[in-house]
Amino acid sequence: MLNRLRRNLKLFVFTCPYVAWRLISAKGYILNLIEMRWHSEQNRDFPANSLIKRDHPWNKKTDKRILFIEQSIPRADTNAGAITIYQFMEIFLHAGWRVALWPQDRRFGGNYGNMLEQRGVEILSSDRLLTTFRVWWRANTDRYPVVILSRPAVCAAFLPVLKKYGNPRILYYGHDLHFSRLQSEAELTRLPELFWFARRFRKMESWIWGNVHRTYYPSAEEADTVRSLVPHSDARSVIPYFFDGMVKTSECPPENHRMLFVGNFNHPPNIDAVEWLIQEIFPAIKNRCTKAELRVVGTGLPEDLQRRCKKAGMDSSGWLSEEALAAAYKSCRLVLVPLRFGAGVKHKVVAALAQGLPVVMTRIGAQGMEWLGDSADITDNGPEFAAAAARLLTDDAYWLQRAATASQAVRNRFNAQTMSKAFDELDLVAS
Repeated sequence: MLNRLRRNLKLFVFTCPYVAWRLISAKGYILNLIEMRWHSEQNRDFPANSLIKRDHPWNKKTDKRILFIEQSIPRADTNAGAITIYQFMEIFLHAGWRVALWPQDRRFGGNYGNMLEQRGVEILSSDRLLTTFRVWWRANTDRYPVVILSRPAVCAAFLPVLKKYGNPRILYYGHDLHFSRLQSEAELTRLPELFWFARRFRKMESWIWGNVHRTYYPSAEEADTVRSLVPHSDARSVIPYFFDGMVKTSECPPENHRMLFVGNFNHPPNIDAVEWLIQEIFPAIKNRCTKAELRVVGTGLPEDLQRRCKKAGMDSSGWLSEEALAAAYKSCRLVLVPLRFGAGVKHKVVAALAQGLPVVMTRIGAQGMEWLGDSADITDNGPEFAAAAARLLTDDAYWLQRAATASQAVRNRFNAQTMSKAFDELDLVAS
């Protein structure tokens, strides 16, 4: 009950953008003071602003400038949305743009901030810039002809200020249809407050679509939904991830019976998915394949859920570094994605396919990936889900067929060049 109340309060705050902006900014300022970040400046492994090298992107004389506004510094090893924003920044930097980032919580982000600055992103955190966004934007509106925002609460908070004091081209990346995700969860759980929050988010998102110059979503299906709800909006699809050095499908399946589930457990659909694994799917797989093993990994995995995983015979590890996660993929035979509600294109699915691994998933897990066709196992039925997983664990020929066809489909679509093409109006050609 306490978790339910805590989540409802969070959802309510996010449907009140101005309140969310104030609370998140205030929390960021306080945490910056507590951490006393200025004492760690001596230990930074990259030069301070005044010592940036001549060839650093900040020093380029170019009119191609873009401002990203995010809730916080993207932590690309913790959640799919952060991966997308980080890679958006990458393609703009590669094309010769000067990229600046205004984090709503005004925090530098520690090592994550260090990494972005080393890549060439200018971070406008409170320990770098002691001013409010309104004051700063009024003085700098002419410097940034393009602004990218993401997440409904962030966009709804900043959009009025952006439009009042300037005339930039405003792009919005929605990550997923928040109202649709909440609606699907409400229909599954029958919690009345979720139906109410779904309506609140739909109203907020519709207002955003009608007030930005262009909207992007990870799938054509979501873009079609936007245009159907707000006909005058300009909604496009963009691939949300790209992968360098995709793994080729092995000619011999792994000689083990290990499965993997990856998720950000600050995201309710992943909690529900593991609950379903524990209660129904994993026991059914074990009945068909007694050697089956399942590992659950991801940021924010609650201790009580870790204990339940252990009791059910499943291994759980919580957050893994990028290197450790890559090793986890290499050590398993397939990936499970039993999501029962959600929205958007799931990184966990695409990442597994890019690793040359087959995936068993629900229709929610396969959203926005109609190109998979019949090259993947997709079912919402628990026993059928378990049967498909057991077959992939024991049938080598079937494993090879599934792994090869799906992996090739990802290789042809999820690359940096394809992502860049979605921003055709901005002429993303490397300079």
